[in-house]
Amino acid sequence: MKLEDLKIKKNGPICIKRKLGWNIIKQIYENSLNKGYAHPAQIFKSADKWYEIHTYNNPYNFGSPNAELKLIIENKSELQRLMNDKTMVFWGIGKSDTEMEIVNIKLEIAEKPIYIIGIDINKRFLKDFGNSLKCKLLEEKKLDIYYLGINDLFENIERKDLEIGNKKLKIHICLGNTIGNYNETDEIIEIIDSKLIIGDKLVISFQMKKYLEKIIERYKNNKYFESMIITGIQNERNHLENEDIIWIYNKDKGQVEAWINDIQVFRSKKFDPRELASKFIDNGFTLIKEIKDKWTTCMQFYEKK
Repeated sequence: MKLEDLKIKKNGPICIKRKLGWNIIKQIYENSLNKGYAHPAQIFKSADKWYEIHTYNNPYNFGSPNAELKLIIENKSELQRLMNDKTMVFWGIGKSDTEMEIVNIKLEIAEKPIYIIGIDINKRFLKDFGNSLKCKLLEEKKLDIYYLGINDLFENIERKDLEIGNKKLKIHICLGNTIGNYNETDEIIEIIDSKLIIGDKLVISFQMKKYLEKIIERYKNNKYFESMIITGIQNERNHLENEDIIWIYNKDKGQVEAWINDIQVFRSKKFDPRELASKFIDNGFTLIKEIKDKWTTCMQFYEKK
């Protein structure tokens, strides 16, 4: 793929690359369900349902509708220092509101050109992110942005897929408690770690183990969230479509879980920041900084050593 093909233009293409065919990905989802739990990417493949979730009632934003966004803005200078002269790699895009704020912070200090990679199972999220980058060109004519959207599962990504432009080092950004969607924390740490090299930076955002009873109630009472879960699994397991969802808090694993019969259809792990940092440090990372709000949102900044 030529670098010029990745350049964002006012009316130019938004480049999105998929490594696996959809039938293969569906089989991966089905294999996961056969083991008794939904694949972490399975729920979020339905963009329309995710966009329907009301901001304040979204359990990922407990205590403040823009908790993660506020932490990003309040720590702008630290993010700028970490991002200097690095390609941005976003692991999960979602609605891209917080991702675009990080892009804005980068644009204030960046020398041209700017390289951005987004990875998500949902193609609409990748396209909307690309359109947001196009809008930046309307605001600032001198911008020079190259964007690669990779429509695939995290575990299928290789380091060579992230090589665009002439910048060797990357800043990897994983927001929205994405790491909490995995059945085992070690799994997502290993997936991300295998793509980093010495000198790369990592920013993660997650939910802490606080206000758990209130958070579980928000999961239970958010019918849009319930609808998103059903939509995510119904194509592979149609007989689950009309069954009731049972929500529990698994204290042993520290995660909120949703079950339909004997299938765990959703999970969201809540973390102790010290325990999570210990896992990353054991995998060769150095913790640079940790920031929290008074509710449940925490961000950690790492360097790969």
